Amino acid sequence: MQRKFKCPILCAGDIFDRWNAPVELVNFAIENLPTMFAVPGQHDLPMHSYEEIKRTAYWTLVSAGIIANIDPKKPSCTQDLSIFGAPWGFDIPKIQNGVRGTKILVSHRYIWASKNNCYPGAEPAANIASLPPQTKDFDLAIFGDNHIGFTSSFGKTLCYNCGGFFIRKADEQDYTPSIGVLYTTGEVERIPLDISKDKVEWKVELDETDQSKVDTKKLIEELNKIGDSSIDFVSVVERLIRENLLDPKDSEAKKMVLKAIETKEQTK
Repeated sequence: MQRKFKCPILCAGDIFDRWNAPVELVNFAIENLPTMFAVPGQHDLPMHSYEEIKRTAYWTLVSAGIIANIDPKKPSCTQDLSIFGAPWGFDIPKIQNGVRGTKILVSHRYIWASKNNCYPGAEPAANIASLPPQTKDFDLAIFGDNHIGFTSSFGKTLCYNCGGFFIRKADEQDYTPSIGVLYTTGEVERIPLDISKDKVEWKVELDETDQSKVDTKKLIEELNKIGDSSIDFVSVVERLIRENLLDPKDSEAKKMVLKAIETKEQTK
């Protein structure tokens, strides 16, 4: 869409889930991400500190020309847009006199508008109604951090909360990631992304009471068959794990293995 309409992309932060992302992921981002204007989120910064930004994977993308970092002290201007940045931990800036064009705020800040787009017990101070009054001076305010996408308004300012760009957890499996398209009319259209080809594998974590539910009788019988050599021991344990008779994370199963070893030692 960027190539088709020759328009800039604006990103409200958390490009990575940690500031020192693996080199392979950084290389993938350099090779595949389109150029964009962005502010860093807390996960992009060491200890959430903007002062350390040049140590980050985010800044590597800046150096590679993928990201144009929006300076929190002055707007970035492109086409007929004046783009103001408020990275994680920064206040929403005030617009100085003489700024022209469509005024856009890009802020990595948690906001919510209703119980349908916040976590239980969300702070009232993060409600959209509690935004600083200078927010109303923008034509459009784009927010990151809240992974539930929604669109609302604050005064006459259109507030667009991006939401997560992809599904990360099992409780998000019914969520549809999306992007927003700003038209010259000032309208923002939310366009859902096609995730039909995405492959998601959920890992079920059993609690401690479930983890010890192994066939102890059969497990003990198999352990007693172990020969005297270490090769026999390793091969049998590997087979038990494959057959789900032995869970390496199960403390009771570990005790059984150690007991079997002690018994073998005593019978030599």
